[in-house]
Amino acid sequence: MLITYHKTALQGCNLAGFCEDIPGVQLREVDSMDELLKAAADSTALMFNNPLYSQQFADALQGSPVRWIQLSSTGFDACTQYGVPDSVVVTNAASAWAPIVAEHALALMLGLLRGVHIAERDRQNAKWDRPSVLPYLSSLEGATVGILGAGAIGQEIGKRVQVFGARALFITRTPRTLEYADETVPVDDVLEALPKVDVLVSALPLTAQTDKMVNSAWFEKMKPSSLFINVGRGNTVDESAVMQSLAQGRIAGAGFDVMEVEPMRPDHPLWQFKQVIITPHVAAFKSRIGTDRLMSLCRANIENYMAGRKLMNVVLPAP
Repeated sequence: MLITYHKTALQGCNLAGFCEDIPGVQLREVDSMDELLKAAADSTALMFNNPLYSQQFADALQGSPVRWIQLSSTGFDACTQYGVPDSVVVTNAASAWAPIVAEHALALMLGLLRGVHIAERDRQNAKWDRPSVLPYLSSLEGATVGILGAGAIGQEIGKRVQVFGARALFITRTPRTLEYADETVPVDDVLEALPKVDVLVSALPLTAQTDKMVNSAWFEKMKPSSLFINVGRGNTVDESAVMQSLAQGRIAGAGFDVMEVEPMRPDHPLWQFKQVIITPHVAAFKSRIGTDRLMSLCRANIENYMAGRKLMNVVLPAP
């Protein structure tokens, strides 16, 4: 079995060395898109990240021997956008990056809850102004955090907010038991649940079902003191609805690591909102042990594939 992986897309991992003892497997390392496209002609599996997938890539897979794509990213929306042959299964790396993305969600959450964004603006003007910060202060302890998306990232967020003494309310497609959930609510009933949510965090992937899922109807049901955080995908949220809700005081603040269009243009009106924190899609970067988890995931899935076992983190199954 020949597996070709894009080294840069796999965070510089020496996957060939890490998996050299697996019988029957040959790993080929490439570091350019052209090489990766050519590898589709003779590889059984390809490993790279979501942003590299394109219409050209989808075309190259037609009639190729590729049967499995392992993404090194959590996102897989490019694969759904351009399509993947029915013969190819796609797996992602959500479990590798979930803890660090959850940390980032907490950073945005705590920054807003403790007025750090306001104090930082004052610091830039050498201004010690307690009265300007006090209206923005609140606490995660005792809060109810709504978590939209019960995948690996959502569950890591739930685990962490409970440590702070908050309740984790998961919003899922169907009610089910989750280890770190104090409550689960089906998404069909979300409008009834939102009035008790203090912080709503989206960790949704982008699919046809989640496109613009979070809209003005959601924000109309939230408390004026509530916050919204997005560490999933930008297009799962109606940005104009967020801005309108912020401007009208229907929610108190928002934190974004992802946007509808990236990078954000300099004249995007969201830059001007004082009660907003924006980071440039960095939530999954610089985990101390995330790369180790990525290599372990890739190795485990290679072994699963060779043994005919079910792959982990399947996001687009083959028939």
